Amino acid sequence: MKGTVESNKIELQVAIHEEDGMYWAEVPSHPGLFASGQTMDELIEALGEAWIMYTHDEKPSSPAIHPTTQSLNVLVPA
Repeated sequence: MKGTVESNKIELQVAIHEEDGMYWAEVPSHPGLFASGQTMDELIEALGEAWIMYTHDEKPSSPAIHPTTQSLNVLVPA
């Protein structure tokens, strides 16, 4: 459509991983912000959607933690 104005954009530094033919990315500066896609184009689109959800979350809460980065303190017999 001629004359449409492109919305504001933000540049994010992301860590991109390829696994089993898929791409997934995480944003180290924003814990819990990640996305995936079958192609790089899908990944970039998913990152945009994830950014909107991440920044427009109405309820104050701590960001989600990727399961592989969780830590747990437990007491075990010595």
